[in-house]
Amino acid sequence: MNRFFKWLVISLLLSFTSIVLLLFFTVDTTTIDAILNIKKEAIIAAIALQVFSYIIWGFRTESMGHAISRLKPLRCHIQSSSSCSHAVFGRR
Repeated sequence: MNRFFKWLVISLLLSFTSIVLLLFFTVDTTTIDAILNIKKEAIIAAIALQVFSYIIWGFRTESMGHAISRLKPLRCHIQSSSSCSHAVFGRR
């Protein structure tokens, strides 16, 4: 087993354990009622703002790339800002 896979498994197990513990100690009937009472418009607005922030971050990354003469299409910059694994590890 290589080092990357080992640390990936450890990281996923820690994340899963912390999520389960957090849910165990915080979720009750009032939590579920509160989630069900969220307005659909608020969820749609939150998703739209998140997508908008990806686009703005893509423009920012593109302008930084132009400053150091790395010319890539805007689509690549938006994709890298919206995809964690691509942004962290890049393409090989």
